[in-house]
Amino acid sequence: MTTALSPMGAVRRVFVGVDQRDDALFRALGVGARRCDLGDAGLYLAEELVKWNDWLGPLERRAFAVGVLALLLAERQGSTRLPLDAKGPGLELCAGVIRAAGLEHELDARAVLKILRGMGSGGFHDVVGPPPSGELARPLVFDDDCLYPHRLWWLETRLAARLAPRLGRRLGEPTAIAAALAGLGDVRISDEQRAAVGAALGHALAVITGGPGTGKTATLAAIVAAFGHLGIAPDAIALAAPTGKAAHRMGESLHRAGGTAPQASTLHRLLGYQPGGGFHHGEANPLPFRVVVVDEASMIDLALMERLCAALAPETRLVLVGDPDQLPSVEAGQVLTDLISAAAGAPWTARLTRSFRVDTDDAGGRAILAAAGAVLTGDAKRLTSGRGERLAQARASAAEVIGRGVEVVDADPMAALAYVDAWWTRRWQVVGELARRSYRRLDGAWVDGDGDGLAALLAAHEASRLLAVTRTGALGAVAIGQRCHARVLAESTVDNAPEFLPGDPVVQTRNDYARGLWNGDQGVVARVVDDDGAQHYRVVFRRGDELVPFPVDALRGGIELGWAMTVHKSQGSELGQVTLLLPPDDLPLISRELVYTALTRARTSAVVVGAAAILATGGARRALRSTGLAARLAPPKK
Repeated sequence: MTTALSPMGAVRRVFVGVDQRDDALFRALGVGARRCDLGDAGLYLAEELVKWNDWLGPLERRAFAVGVLALLLAERQGSTRLPLDAKGPGLELCAGVIRAAGLEHELDARAVLKILRGMGSGGFHDVVGPPPSGELARPLVFDDDCLYPHRLWWLETRLAARLAPRLGRRLGEPTAIAAALAGLGDVRISDEQRAAVGAALGHALAVITGGPGTGKTATLAAIVAAFGHLGIAPDAIALAAPTGKAAHRMGESLHRAGGTAPQASTLHRLLGYQPGGGFHHGEANPLPFRVVVVDEASMIDLALMERLCAALAPETRLVLVGDPDQLPSVEAGQVLTDLISAAAGAPWTARLTRSFRVDTDDAGGRAILAAAGAVLTGDAKRLTSGRGERLAQARASAAEVIGRGVEVVDADPMAALAYVDAWWTRRWQVVGELARRSYRRLDGAWVDGDGDGLAALLAAHEASRLLAVTRTGALGAVAIGQRCHARVLAESTVDNAPEFLPGDPVVQTRNDYARGLWNGDQGVVARVVDDDGAQHYRVVFRRGDELVPFPVDALRGGIELGWAMTVHKSQGSELGQVTLLLPPDDLPLISRELVYTALTRARTSAVVVGAAAILATGGARRALRSTGLAARLAPPKK
């Protein structure tokens, strides 16, 4: 049995007394851990591992403790490992822990990395050493000049072993595949979409990528239809996505695209997640499908992808679809990016480039595409400064925002909150009358066009949304949502202060399989008159072509105000106008991937509110993750 390096999985040994030479060190590291949002669990783990090797000298003890915290910080940021070379991201991570702990006068980040390299390469008692062989499994693994938690090293090597036999392996006869493509007939797809269908039909693994609105859904519909021409029925095809919202949207989009498509589900439901842990499907019980298609593959973390691949029969085709330029998975790993890196233009990959969401004949759409393209190349400063034409219009305040193209309001926190107030006032002018109405529903059907009024209320909220970088803080999604809710309360005539009021947009925060609601679904609170003739507050969600009301109390604890949402939560959404609220301080979370994701949610208008310097600096930062999967999958050098 192995021990995983995880704050939740660490078992704290009991020590009698505290070594005085460590007392000051761990007090300082405790401050650093909290500043790095690692908490006491990370500190306890570092202390545990250091005291496990009590014979270390003072400098080695300090370096090792800092290294453990830096590794935990790297994992929290999505990496599977801590690079130990003096030019990689490991140097900044170690330096960040040292600064947060106030140990700059005692430790140097380069010296810490050198000490860690020496410990790992030589084998270090029973805590850290080379990749395990036989039964020996250390909590820390030194591999490829990097320090890994054993669990992530094991997952990475296992996934590489499962993927390697699929890379480039062809399935099906070329003549049958050509006939299946010809069978699509007059299906309106572009040449690059048709090439993507061919890659999916002919390989054990296919990776199809493209930016927002590049026709991935139409390509998926064509893939399902083409597999039918190969004799693979819809019930032999599984459609899945990492989140319930993405799965629901995938199924709806394919339904609108026409043809017969199987029901989409979450990956957890597809694999048969067990409440006590583990999955029903795996090596001993593979999935009973001939094809598995996964949308939003950029959001799949290392552990979930390993479990998915473990549950695939050798002849089951796997098709991954996603946008590698968007924010990666919340948990460790960047599987889609690593696969693309390992592929190097292989025939089992396809890239969709033409945007169907943004109208390039529209000036606003062209401006959004140009700004998003600049951000992707690390040139976010072109939005506000630099040589040549600026890609965003500078606005002094909300009053100057016209809602077209890309606009930047260079604002301090107080001015940003004033923008939020002005934004809410404009939105309430649009939705206020619809929010004050009562909507009648009798015998399960909306009466006299009331469904149209609710649809208009939902559409009005979908037309414009605030996006935040974080959930917490004065400019975080929670505080902004409460601020807007307080404005709704001030406009209402209720005597009490309910948590949700008519006109409030809401977001589902967890999957509710019984009601068919998914994490990320967006609804609105409305006054609904039911069959009993009484008026009730209901949360109305769009499910397919239906608008379905649910009692607020039945959903309480699973919904939150949706006036603002984090950029992470917005992934997959399509909005008319978005406003990105930057925090007052430059945070590591602000990256080119985050700014790109925010901009590309919009069809006609994107507004960035915050310090121009933070936009330029954060928008140039890569959300770099250090992983070893691409190197493990790359063909050996000749």
